This record gives sequence, C-alpha cells and structure tokens, in this order.
Amino acid sequence: MKTSTLKVNLLKILTCLLFFTSFSNFAQDPLDCIQFNDCPQSDITICADTYNPENSSEWGAILQTWTVPTAGQTCIDNGSNGNAFFMDFTLNETLLGKDCWDFEYIQRVGTNGGYVKLFSSNGGPNSYIITPYLYLDTSDTADIVVTYTDGTYKLNVYYIDDDGNQSGIQDSVQINSLGVGDHPLSFDLNIPEDGSYRVKYEFVYTGSKPSGTNLADKIGIDGVIVDGDCTAGIEFTVSGPEPPQFLTVGDHTLDYTATYTGPDGTVYTETCSLTIHVIDNAPVITCPDPITATADPNLCAAAVTIPTPTATDTNCSGTDLTANLTFTATRSDGLSISDAYPFGVTTITHTATDDNGNTDTCQQTVTVTDNQGPVFDCTSLIDIIRNSDSATVCSNSEAVTAPVATDNCDGSITADGTRSDNAAMNDPWPVGTTTITWTFTDTNNNETICTQDVVVTDNQAPVFDCTSLSDIIRNSDSETVCSNSDSVTAPVATDNCDGSITADGTRSDNAAMNDPWPVGTTTITWTFTDTNNNETICTQDVVVTDNQAPVFDCTSLSDIIRNSDSETVCSNSDSVTAPVATDNCDGSITADGTRSDNAAMNDPWPVGTTTITWTFTDTNNNETICTQDVMVTDNQAPVFDCTSLSDIIRNSDSETVCSNSDSVTAPVATDNCDGSITADGTRSDNAAMNDPWPVGTTTITWTFTDTNNNETICTQDVMVTDNQAPVFDCTSLSDIIRNSDSETVCSNSDSVTAPVATDNCDGSITADGTRSDNAAMNDPWPVGTTTITWTFTDTNNNETICTQDVMVTDNQAPVFDCTSLSDIIRNSDSETVCSNSDSVTAPVATDNCDGSITADGTRSDNAAMNDPWPVGTTTITWTFTDTNNNETICTQDVVVTDNQAPVFDCTSLSDIIRNLILKPYVLIVIQ
Repeated sequence: MKTSTLKVNLLKILTCLLFFTSFSNFAQDPLDCIQFNDCPQSDITICADTYNPENSSEWGAILQTWTVPTAGQTCIDNGSNGNAFFMDFTLNETLLGKDCWDFEYIQRVGTNGGYVKLFSSNGGPNSYIITPYLYLDTSDTADIVVTYTDGTYKLNVYYIDDDGNQSGIQDSVQINSLGVGDHPLSFDLNIPEDGSYRVKYEFVYTGSKPSGTNLADKIGIDGVIVDGDCTAGIEFTVSGPEPPQFLTVGDHTLDYTATYTGPDGTVYTETCSLTIHVIDNAPVITCPDPITATADPNLCAAAVTIPTPTATDTNCSGTDLTANLTFTATRSDGLSISDAYPFGVTTITHTATDDNGNTDTCQQTVTVTDNQGPVFDCTSLIDIIRNSDSATVCSNSEAVTAPVATDNCDGSITADGTRSDNAAMNDPWPVGTTTITWTFTDTNNNETICTQDVVVTDNQAPVFDCTSLSDIIRNSDSETVCSNSDSVTAPVATDNCDGSITADGTRSDNAAMNDPWPVGTTTITWTFTDTNNNETICTQDVVVTDNQAPVFDCTSLSDIIRNSDSETVCSNSDSVTAPVATDNCDGSITADGTRSDNAAMNDPWPVGTTTITWTFTDTNNNETICTQDVMVTDNQAPVFDCTSLSDIIRNSDSETVCSNSDSVTAPVATDNCDGSITADGTRSDNAAMNDPWPVGTTTITWTFTDTNNNETICTQDVMVTDNQAPVFDCTSLSDIIRNSDSETVCSNSDSVTAPVATDNCDGSITADGTRSDNAAMNDPWPVGTTTITWTFTDTNNNETICTQDVMVTDNQAPVFDCTSLSDIIRNSDSETVCSNSDSVTAPVATDNCDGSITADGTRSDNAAMNDPWPVGTTTITWTFTDTNNNETICTQDVVVTDNQAPVFDCTSLSDIIRNLILKPYVLIVIQ
C-alpha cells in the first residue's frame, strides 16, 4: 500500500553525527533535536519617551509588542534504537501513516522485527521503498540487508530533496551477481549539501519478477527524522516573557527556553534570546561647508581658518537642550585645528555632546591644491654630440639621461621627453639634429617645459664585401669579333645611412668602362663613395675567351616546298643545295647534311616532311648545327576522263510512276599515290543516290578524292522521260503541277495533253480545252493556278464537261556556274600562326524571278566563315537561295600551305666538343 507523507520545514536543524556498527545498535546526541522558529531575530530599537509606571525614577520606554519565538522538535524516539533512523518493520500496516513511509509492490510480513517481501507479478512496475524526511549531511550513506533467492534484478538508490525533486541514480548494485543468501549493502548517497532528504530504494527487474521470494530488511541511515508528525508520545514546552514590557534606556535581552521530555523522562532544553535597545535622542549637528585653498608660495600647505559648526538637541519629549551642547573638533592628520593644512584633503570630525553624553558628529573637508610647477634651469641643457653606432647603423643608440627637477611638494617628479621625430625616447637617434622637449610634471600634474638637442654625425664608410667580387668570365662577342662588348654592372654597396652610393670603376688598361673588353684579363678598381664622402675600394677581374663556332643564320633556312613530280609519281627528285657558312677565323668550312629518313641526300624526297640536319664544321672542329625541312605535297588530283561520262537515258517505270528507280554505278578513277580513291556522287536535286530518278534531267556531280584530299570533279546527266498516257476519269483529273521553265523564265511552256475518254460506242472522241485566262491552250502557263474546262464530245454530240487546274510554281534555283569557283590558294600568316586569316568573298548568283539572292557559306571544319583558315584544304559549301527558297549549292576549296620554317633559337645550341677517333682501314681499288 502507499501512504502520503507530511513534511515539516525547520529553520534550524543541527546535524546529528550517528555512529553504528550493526543494523540493530545506534547512538546519538539528542541535544540537537529542538529547533526554534523566528530565532534569531534582528535587534529591536525604541526611543525612551516615558517613566516606569512602577518606578518614576526610571526613564525609558514601554515595548508594546514583538514576535514571540516558537519552537519544534525532532527528538522522536524510534523504539530501542534511539533517534538514529532505523527500520526493522516492527510496526504493522496501520501505523504507516505515523512512520511516513512510501511503499510500492512491497509486502511487510513477519513478527519481532519482520522484513519486507518484494511483491510483483511478471511484467509489473518496479518495487520501491521511500523513507521519511531525514536530516542528512554530504557524507551520509544508506544501508540495507537483501536476501537473494532467484531472478535477475538490480537495486538503485536515489535521494529526494526538500522540494520533492528526485535525483538520478546515485548508486546501484546487480543483486543476482551477489549469489543466493543475505547481503548487507551500503550505498553512497552523494548528498549535494547538508539538509532534509528522503531516500528511495528501487528494485528493477530485467527478466521475470519472482513472487514472494526475495526479501529486504534492516534499512539504516545516519540521520534524524525531521517530520514532527511521524511519531507521538513526547512532552514539549516553551517558556519566556510576554509583551508588553517597560525597559529602561540601554540594552535588554529577552530569553526563551524550549524543553523536551522524552518517553524515558530525560529532559533536554534549548534557549533563544532577543535583544532590545532603548535609546535617548542624540543632538543633531550640521558641519560648515567644505573649504578649498591653494598652497602658500614655496610651501606645500596653506593656513586656513575653520568656522564653528551648528547643532540642535531635542529629547524624545520635545525639550530643547541646544544651549547645553559642547563642541569639539579632531583633524584626520592628528594636528591642531589651527595648524597649517597640508596639500591634499584633510577631514575634520566635529562632535556635539549633550549633558547625558549623547553625541552627534559630522565631517568637514579642507582641500589644499598645488599649482606650482617643478623648478629646473632650462639653460643648463647643452647639446648632446654623438657619432653613428657602426657601419650598418645610421643612428646612435646610446640612451639620454633625463634631467632632474625639484618641486615645492617634493614627491615624485617625472621628466618625460618628446622627440621632434615623434620616435620613442629609447629609439636610436638618427643622423642629424633631434630636439627633445622635456616636460617636468609633479604629482599634482603641474608642468615645466625645456628643450635639448641631440646631434648625431655619420662617420661610417660604405660597406661592401670585396671577396664577393668573383671574376667575370666572358666569350668573344660574335663570329667576327675577338673581344666582348657586354657592359659590366657596377656592384652595389650598402651604407649605414642609405642615400646615394656611387661605385666608380677604373680599368687596368686605362680604357673607358664602356669600351669592349679585350681577350685576356682586365682588372677593375671599384671605389664606393657615400653622400658624406666616406670611401671603400675593391678590385675585380674581367676574363674574355674566344670560342666562336662557324657562322650561319639558321633562320635563313626556309622550308623547301615542292610538289610531287607528276600524276604518276608520289615523290620529288629535285636536288637540294648545301648552304654556306662563314667563320671568324676563316679556313675551310664543311656543310654535311643528314636526312631524317636516313636516305642519301640525292635520293627522291617522299611526300611529307623530311628534315635535313646541316652540320657546319670549321678547321678547329667548332660546329654549328641547323635544320631545314623539305616538304613535298601531293597536289596531283585523281585521274579520270570526264568526257567518258555519257548521259544516262531512261523512261519512267510504269503508267503510275513518274520516275525511274534503276541504280547508277559510280565510275572509277586512278591516282599517282595509289591508296583509297573515293567517288562520291551528289545529285542536283539533293536526293540520296539510291532514291528514284525524277522525270527530267538530274545532274550527278562526281567527286573523286585521294588520301591527300586532292579532288577531281566531273558531272553526268540522268534523263528520265514520261511515256505513259494519262488515265481519264473526271475524278482522276488531278491538278497539273508544274515548275517555271528555266532560270530566266517565270512561267511554264509545257503543253497539256488532252485526256482520252472511252465511249460505249467507241468512235472518235475529241477533248477540247478552254482556259480560264482565255489564252490559247499552247500559250505558256503563268505562275499560279489556271483552270482548264475539258469538253469531251462523242459522234452523237453528247457532251461531258470536266475541269482541271494547272498550277505553276517557281522552283528555279538561282543560277551560278559552280565550275567557275577555282581553289583559293593561300599561305599561313606568319611563323607563329598555323593558319590564314584573309577573308573569303562570297560569289554572286542570278535568278529567273529576280529578287534578293543570298549566298551562305558553310565550312567543312564547321568553323565560322570569318575564322582563320587552317593549314590544309577546307571546303566551302556555298548555298544560293532566292526569295522562293530555291537553292543552288556549289563547293569551293580554300587550300592553306604552311610555308613557315620551324622556330628555334640556335644560340641555345652549345658547342658539342668531341675527340676524333681514327680507325685503321684497307683501301681496295678495283680496275
């Protein structure tokens, strides 16, 4: 069962230190179990205003009321174990309300001590025990004896504070790990501070909960019960004075005593005291105003006259006793009131005293200020003369000692220097004159200012490490000169004061410094001079050597551009002439060529690029090497006799078809370089080559292309004739759709064949046509729709009338002679560009119906028409379009040749020095 707990908060609880050696024997100090409420209280102060009604000679006051202290106790006796909290379950269930316990799923059983049995069905809530409120300190522990039988569970311990808040788990033990039997357990409570708490024991199962097996007994905690209603059977009284009370002037103590009598007759007491102050009114004093004065000349003090304060004295009955007051004054520095007052603040304490010795005080301040500056003779500050510190420093770092001034008030006098260059006083002093402004300041911030100059002179020569001047090693300038004209850069010295430092060189051959340096060794004497004419002198050698190879301008070797010899040869057999070099030392110079294809120099040059490496060698075996490319282009187009292509004559396939579907075989061409030769056909109607051929003439443009993209173009006509008679039926008279005749005519002159009708009587059937434009039937048909009214008449003059439309469309493409588009031959722009950026002008076509004709070019490399043209062949497809969107398409090639020689800095080619190895050989002469 569960019971509610009544908790009493006590204002004063003294901790009992309980010591026990077993669960059935505790000791305590019961004197700390009485607690007073409203004690201690603040002192009570009242004004004397009457005589004692029972003794007219006593002056004081009547205290009408005050808060009388009350008391409570925690001296409850818990049976044979005294006041230490101990539970052995001797009480039955009906007394739980007095014990202030809380149980859940626990059954208390047994006699003569008893025990608790953990009781819960499987899957039910946890069993727990909660003690009454106890006064505990931070070191207290909680004890229990657990008898384990079976099951898997653990025991958690918590504390509950004075406001009913439960803590987290403070200690825990897995009971089943202890084994079967009785286990005395002790737990740390970790109380945060001394005070009133309850303790909770919680049994948590992780499996099935056994019923009526495991037991808990003998809960002991080192504390005292603080809930006064948890037990009964004691006597408790409180004694002390009751209001009102007459009290004389002065201090009084009111004592209260609480007495506790335990069940065994032992009496314990506790006392509470209140303090009452009865006072008589003191005088009221008013101080003179604060005084501020300036220190007398050359002194650090001032003579000051102090006025007398004013005061009043009225007792609690209202009687004026001011005339009987006496006044005294005391200075904070202990001197007489009439003595001079020092610099700073001096406090005077004025006291007014009445006949009964009651006093009142006030304080007055006398403030003396110092407005006299420190004393110093500025004319005693002479200039400070110094040199720069060293060869690397353009300043002097010696400290300047501050001058010392005196002051009327002594104390600490500071001398702060401010430099005219705004640098810190401990910074180095620069070359030149720096003015120090000295400011002398006393402790009262009075100042005296003087100036002084620091003059620093630069006497350090420029700094240069002569050993760093290594020899200058050079070669003769060129293949024609035996000297070196490179200028020599003057070395740079440093100087402590920076500024302009000159470095003047004098040559050992007395020549000017900018004259060429002869082969051999020339010594330079360098003189470094700073702006203050300090000098440093060093020497340096210039050594010139002649190591010039034969002279040849490799950039003059342009590419040799050649074409293949003929349409039957895939190479070029022209010879290549060796270039000629010169040498500064004259003598015989050879020029040997080596081909990149390892062929002999007189062999034919294959299509492509062959690189010749020219080696020029002088008599001293100095070599110059250059390269030159021989570029042979296959410009021979495939061979085909265009005149051998006769017209292909064909009829439409049937009376229902107006075209011919026979295939056309591509012709075969030959080429000088063999390889794969393609024959691509393009139809003038832009249809695929395997599409049917329409009635009329369709021109095939055959393009023969070899592996080097050389092309030969021929044309061939496919002519299809319609020889099928029309089929007549009025419903079969479809519109006659025609195109304008040619590129120069905006009409169609084809005749319209009269339809042939059959007749049940046969005979001759005429078909006469009348045009809606009233023109003759053999006149040209204008662009647009013209209606023919056919009248079929048999031999009996019966007539049948039908109508048929002739619709003429302008489908004539703009006129342009594609064969007039010759190849555009160009070279690459420069040695750094592998393309040609010249623009290509669009050709101009004409049209039968006039109007605007556009010429749009599409490049085979898909680039924009204004983009540079790459080396090689780029095909432009020109599309001429009239206002009726008829198109004529032609192609034109832009052929760009790279005629730029490779770029190489021959000066980067250092000499290759090798030894000549002579090997024996046998000369065989055959005659």
